[in-house]
Amino acid sequence: MKRGEEREGKMGTFAVLRGTFGGYRRHLFLLAVLGVLGAVLEGIGINAIIPLFSFLLGDTGISSANFITDAIRQSFGFLDIPFSFRFLLVFIAVLFLVRAVVITLFTYIRARITASFMFREMNLLLTDTLQAKWGFLSLQKAGYLQNTLFWDVRQSTSLLDAVAQFIQSSTGFVIYFFIALSISSTVTLITLAVGAVMLFVLRPLVRKTMVLGEEKSGLEKSFANYLIEHISGLKVVKASGVGQKVIGAGRAILEPLRTVYIKSAIMHSLGSAVIQPFSIIFVLILFAFAYKMPSFNLAAFAAVMYLIQKIFVYLQSTQSSLHSIADFIPFASNILKFKNSLQENKDEVVEDKKRPFVYEKGLSFRDVSFSYQSETPVLSQISFSVPKNSFLGIMGPSGGGKTSIVDLVLRLFLPDQGAILLDDTPIHEIKMDEWRQRIGYVSQDIFLMNASIRDNIRFYDEAMTDEVIYDAARKAHIYDHIMSLEKGFDTVIGEHGTMLSVGQRQRIVIARALARKPDILILDEATSALDAESELAIKETVEDIRKTMTLLVIAHRVSTITSADNILVLNEGVITEYGKPQEMLDTSSSYLSRMVALQHHTK
Repeated sequence: MKRGEEREGKMGTFAVLRGTFGGYRRHLFLLAVLGVLGAVLEGIGINAIIPLFSFLLGDTGISSANFITDAIRQSFGFLDIPFSFRFLLVFIAVLFLVRAVVITLFTYIRARITASFMFREMNLLLTDTLQAKWGFLSLQKAGYLQNTLFWDVRQSTSLLDAVAQFIQSSTGFVIYFFIALSISSTVTLITLAVGAVMLFVLRPLVRKTMVLGEEKSGLEKSFANYLIEHISGLKVVKASGVGQKVIGAGRAILEPLRTVYIKSAIMHSLGSAVIQPFSIIFVLILFAFAYKMPSFNLAAFAAVMYLIQKIFVYLQSTQSSLHSIADFIPFASNILKFKNSLQENKDEVVEDKKRPFVYEKGLSFRDVSFSYQSETPVLSQISFSVPKNSFLGIMGPSGGGKTSIVDLVLRLFLPDQGAILLDDTPIHEIKMDEWRQRIGYVSQDIFLMNASIRDNIRFYDEAMTDEVIYDAARKAHIYDHIMSLEKGFDTVIGEHGTMLSVGQRQRIVIARALARKPDILILDEATSALDAESELAIKETVEDIRKTMTLLVIAHRVSTITSADNILVLNEGVITEYGKPQEMLDTSSSYLSRMVALQHHTK
């Protein structure tokens, strides 16, 4: 059963190539044409060497040894050019010069195609990833996602290069075969039979290379995930004294990866190691037999031997390109599967029939139920309203459903039942781009770029003026600190903002949200990891802005939300309490009162 499922999940090589490079058929056809043209030009040039040698040896009979030689001589006659040693030499030189131009053009187009493919694939994948549903993205491992978006695309680009090499090698093989056939059919057919046997014998190596490629792809993603997880938590790793165990976990992935790389390199080299010496031995044997024949002609034999040698070179190149294709196919297959998953999980993008963002009354939940992937609901028929420019605090034990409310308001998920309304309009009917622009969000997981403070507050909004940035920083109570820095707003804050304290980072994130001038601002545990001074600064920010926008504040610290207009308590997905803070404080059994007592006792 499992094997059958695996076969269904795997895509055939041709299906992967068609799905990956379907948009490049014309480009690949052009490469094939140029490959044929280059091989034909060289083949004619080599064939022209036969009458050239006959002129040197004083034997003119050889000039009609095959139809290509006859065609060259007739072309000279048609153009009224003497069929002589000098003009034949010029003709050969011109052929090889034109071939050099064709090969240069082939190389240029090949480079343009591969570069264009890599840019296009990375751009499309990044675009589709950012437009995918959050429910899908949240389940992806960071290392796998990063590897697919970058490394797998690079390997697929190498696959395209290998396909181009295969086209050049196989067309060259075919053309040289037919030209050699026109000179000596017996020797050429023997060469073809020997080449076919060799490809058949070496075929298992290609299959083994594909299996190793699949192993390599999986191990590389596992190691990328390992790196991202542990580097982001390096401080905890060092503080916990588990460095050696973390190193051991890394080695457990690297050891099999090293083995796979070695095996893959051996599979690649075996074909060349066998074909190259065999071709030389084969040519020597042919020479030994042909030399004793009375019809032996040195010029014709030299041309045939050169063509046979080229046939073996192209055979070796074809074999090598087949190995490369087998090696890179798993990466392209993974991208196709990922693309299909992205299309199946595409976020809502049809905006023309959506309504504009109009906000006059408030935000309300009506009998909303929601679950992630399990059948157990995270929220069960909850209803509440938040009037415009009011402040709602949300509390409750961990796992109670607080963050799920935020996810629904951000439209990262849709409710299973019920409706979320802005005024009287279901929020899923409002244009997504307008919705996201009018909703501000500050998470407990601080996201900052390794860039200047100015760029972190602007956050890709190039139309945002410096005055808006400065005003947002003042509202977030971080302006004075920024101006105390040597470079002020142009200060680069390091990876994840490591040059700043946690409180300073969080206030910059709040400034970023305020700079967009949202109608609704969501603070999701924004003070959970802050010291008392930083928490006080954020409380002051909340007080300054509370009458200019709607606030949804999730907090475990009661001091953050005691000034709210109303407090909602969630437990196991249902609303257990709702009311004004003072009314809850007056009731000793309320969740707010218990949290105040607990936190006061902890202090």
